Amino acid sequence: MTKHFTNEEKTQLIALYEANVDKIEILKKFNINNSTLFRVIKGYHEYGNFDRKRGSGRDVL
Repeated sequence: MTKHFTNEEKTQLIALYEANVDKIEILKKFNINNSTLFRVIKGYHEYGNFDRKRGSGRDVL
């Protein structure tokens, strides 16, 4: 199962990235892949928040 980042962790990722901290250092600190970092950044810039999207699975009865 994949790890879901907390809003606090996402805030730290964005803060480090916007402070021009080296990408490699951010990736090592959070033990994440390059694509994960940029997915978090892209989501923040597109939507302005860190909320997870609602699942598209089966509705609860």
